[in-house]
Amino acid sequence: MELTMPDAERPCQFYLLRYVPNIVRGEFVNLGVLLYDPADKRLLPPRLLENFARVRRLHPWADLDVLAALEKQIEAEAAGQAANLAGTLDRLQQFSNALEFAEPKAVLTTDPEAELERLFETYVVEPKYPTRLAAAVERSRAWIRAQLNAALRRAGLWERLDRSVAVEEFTHKGDRFRFDFGWRRNGHRGFLQALALEREVDRAKVLAYTMERISTRLAAQKLTARCTAVVEAPPAGDTAELAARILAEQQIALVPVAELPDFAERLRLELA
Repeated sequence: MELTMPDAERPCQFYLLRYVPNIVRGEFVNLGVLLYDPADKRLLPPRLLENFARVRRLHPWADLDVLAALEKQIEAEAAGQAANLAGTLDRLQQFSNALEFAEPKAVLTTDPEAELERLFETYVVEPKYPTRLAAAVERSRAWIRAQLNAALRRAGLWERLDRSVAVEEFTHKGDRFRFDFGWRRNGHRGFLQALALEREVDRAKVLAYTMERISTRLAAQKLTARCTAVVEAPPAGDTAELAARILAEQQIALVPVAELPDFAERLRLELA
């Protein structure tokens, strides 16, 4: 029997980006999280709030256009050389006097991308205070995304897929939704998205709307698009079944985490 050694943990740094409209009062909203991987000297693509409802509640006069533009600037910085991390953070903070980065914290991880998703859910996503916390964490989007990442790496697909795929070219300018993964073949598009059916009915609606818009746009060019949602388990219960029906209306396939190895192998053969 062949034994495989687990990946070694590597030290990374994460930075919370905060919106602080009044420094004296000390009130703030965590807007997003950045993760820096010193081993590769890279700043990962950021994870920021997909809407600014919490910002509006704290500060109704917030300049949301500035906040929306910030994400594009962070992505541009992340795509470049991040060796001068201090300079990068300083340039980003100059976007607005109401923005600040919290002191960096260290984290050990074997998978920086999955760790970024976990940090985003821990520090940025508005908590829903589940009554069964342990089960919720295990079946959360961050947990699903970690399983998906691992399956793609094992199948040799990690470097062959696009990550954090923007959709505003298909929907409307300023749409901040992003697919976890995507690919192109002869103009046709494919997408992968981690989704917790039991907790994310609203996200399922957004995903269905997004795929409807993408399919319509591509159909005009005689091209196709398909999406697969990687979910915690086959739908069971009213909430999960509702989310599954919403996705089925746009032909979005479901792949439970337990079926990821077979799915990843099929995708590998398809893209070979």
